[in-house]
Amino acid sequence: MKKIYFLFLFALIASLGGVQAAEKVTTFDFVALNSENNGSSNITVDDVTFLGEKGSASTAARCWSDGLRTYKGNNISFSVPEGYLITKIVFSSGLNEWTGSQQVVEFNNIAKATIKTITVTYETPNVLMAPEIEGVASGETYYGSTSVSISYPDLATSMTYTITKDGAQYKQETVNAAVEGLALNEAGAYKVEATATDGINTTVAEAVEFTIVDGAEYVYTVTDAKTEATSITTEGAEGTWTLSKALTFGQKGNAKGVQLGSSDSPMGEFTLTLDKEYNGIIAVIVNAATASDGVCSLSVSVGDNAFGEEVSLTNESADYEFTGNASGNVALNFNASSKACYLKSIIIITSGNDTPVTKCATPVFSLAEGTYNETQTLTITSTEGSTIVYTINDEMQTAPSPAEIELPVDGVAVTYTIKAYAKMEGAEDSEVVTKTYTIDQNAIIEQTESIVIAEVADEMGWMDAKKYEWFQKDGFKFEVEGDENCGKYYESNKSWRIYADGTLTVTSPASTELESIEFTVDDWKFGSCNVGSMSENNRLWTAGESGLSSVIFTMSGRSDIVEMLIKYKSIPAGVEGVEAADAAIRTNADGVVVTADGAVAEVYNAAGQLVAAEAVDGERVIALPAGFYIVRVGDATAKVVVK
Repeated sequence: MKKIYFLFLFALIASLGGVQAAEKVTTFDFVALNSENNGSSNITVDDVTFLGEKGSASTAARCWSDGLRTYKGNNISFSVPEGYLITKIVFSSGLNEWTGSQQVVEFNNIAKATIKTITVTYETPNVLMAPEIEGVASGETYYGSTSVSISYPDLATSMTYTITKDGAQYKQETVNAAVEGLALNEAGAYKVEATATDGINTTVAEAVEFTIVDGAEYVYTVTDAKTEATSITTEGAEGTWTLSKALTFGQKGNAKGVQLGSSDSPMGEFTLTLDKEYNGIIAVIVNAATASDGVCSLSVSVGDNAFGEEVSLTNESADYEFTGNASGNVALNFNASSKACYLKSIIIITSGNDTPVTKCATPVFSLAEGTYNETQTLTITSTEGSTIVYTINDEMQTAPSPAEIELPVDGVAVTYTIKAYAKMEGAEDSEVVTKTYTIDQNAIIEQTESIVIAEVADEMGWMDAKKYEWFQKDGFKFEVEGDENCGKYYESNKSWRIYADGTLTVTSPASTELESIEFTVDDWKFGSCNVGSMSENNRLWTAGESGLSSVIFTMSGRSDIVEMLIKYKSIPAGVEGVEAADAAIRTNADGVVVTADGAVAEVYNAAGQLVAAEAVDGERVIALPAGFYIVRVGDATAKVVVK
């Protein structure tokens, strides 16, 4: 097995040497973008930023309902982050196609035109970029909930993100894909951090810190600015505000908000009431203003309870905070002696104790019961504010929810029986949960991995009928070789296509052995495989022997692969010293210790990359950071772990 594995390493290293920057395509559909970017001259889509400038014109190029409007003399530009390069820009009208290789592309003194779409082709860098945390911004306050997304760098082999809440770890996970729309629904002060690695290099995202408070935010909108109405709709939280009397209102362009009433007629007294009830309201923040010489007072009530003091609005939009403690519908009471009022937003903040806790929730264990061959971190979660009472092999401990318990790997197999329940003052104790875990560094763990081509295409930005010769997912590598059509992705059946005499090579990650691969295909003309055997209508491959980390399939005709279900064994990455006639390999606290007479020691990381090569005559210590390595000295090869 060791010789086979070593040959694979050299093949992998050779293939990595030819890695090229990946090509991506982004389209600016300005008609579609208009709903959220009306009048904007600065728009970012994916990794590409469009910037419109006035130039010699009086108005800058800007997004509008019929497309991007440019004016004679405008300047526009497109830019991508450092390390990326734009290679082509195609305009639906107005400007000629541009090709080249630049980070920033500028077009100066352009003509008047309306451009509906602009397509930008660009290359992502062949160096590991840092992840980007999106959806939240440092210093911001979010009401009720928010969501976080984290980009996954193109060349990363894994990414770890950590979220802390009120100074304590809230969530931590290592992933092999982008994090999309991770919901955060609990009030608190948050910090989000992320790091990515390619097996050698590590990059760090810019951390983001923000706050979530219990409550909801309402932003006013109007569907028709020219009609009289007795209601206005809202964006954000659910709910409709109703007016106590008919008023003319419209959307004011000066960013003060929705205009209630006319600009020259007194409005008198009127009330806006939200149709949604909230429990435990402790503050209402209203952003409002009057016309330049208008006079208007504002008070807030919740149910039958007055909140705070009445205020007099000014002609400048400002936040007015009303505090109290009550439950019910929120009502805004206006007394306008002249002119119009403007409303931009209303924030409702609650205490977060809407529903009294009568019994603690049954504890949830983050790990499934079973055997593991590496140290595991178990998280036990129950009702927020509760205490987790747990025993490990009958030894009792307590910790706030969520409680984190480390189950360490040891020289021998260790079985942990863990019982846990949650308790909290004023509430009934939860049910007791019992789970058992075995940590055995010598255990061989059987696992499965599903590779869905449609998901790969979505993650990597594959385009229809474009050729993609290889990809790597969750440590598995897939390579296609053949004529110029082999390796094309087709959206029609979400498949990766291989033609006659073309080959597919499947390689598993370090410290794993392939057991079987079941193919889901739209069309399948299998020819042969270099190891193992096929059955079940030539759609199920089985290894037939242990120690296989790579297999090559050759096709007899067109084959469209839709999905691959891989069963494999995770081999413990323990210290495996090797002694041969001409060499000995072991580890100590400093790295790898090699004993040999006049030989060269080569050290590879888990990704198959050469990280050290040193001459050895006697005993030599090769200093290495903690991690998994493969060492070759002459004919001796060893898998080792430096701790």
